[in-house]
Amino acid sequence: MTPVSPSAAPTPSGPSATPAPGVSATLTVTPGRAPVGATVILDGTGCRNPGQPTYLVFEGEGGAETGTVGAVDIPNVPTDTTGHFHISFTIPTQLHSLQGRGGGPVRPGTYDFTSKPVACLIQFTVTTS
Repeated sequence: MTPVSPSAAPTPSGPSATPAPGVSATLTVTPGRAPVGATVILDGTGCRNPGQPTYLVFEGEGGAETGTVGAVDIPNVPTDTTGHFHISFTIPTQLHSLQGRGGGPVRPGTYDFTSKPVACLIQFTVTTS
């Protein structure tokens, strides 16, 4: 995870997340599709208490997601006093188990980037290289 200068940020081409009910929050991932090893940009607002680090997870739960079941934690995302963060993240080659299920190589399919507790969630597609 690397903080990215807002002026160096590419224009989001992926979808924007739908905030959880009653929460004014947004999360974008750019690009919205990429292979394992690619770097994506995560840009969010309102996913955590302003001025407090945001905790994100890249995960496949095996429900609506079609990729590997498992997760990778993205803890302590620097978040400014307005609740905004902007980081780069490399799509991992492996996921650890999620609540005792899954884990293993990341395969093409759909996954989620989500904040914990859930205020922001956006789907992402891992493609073949």
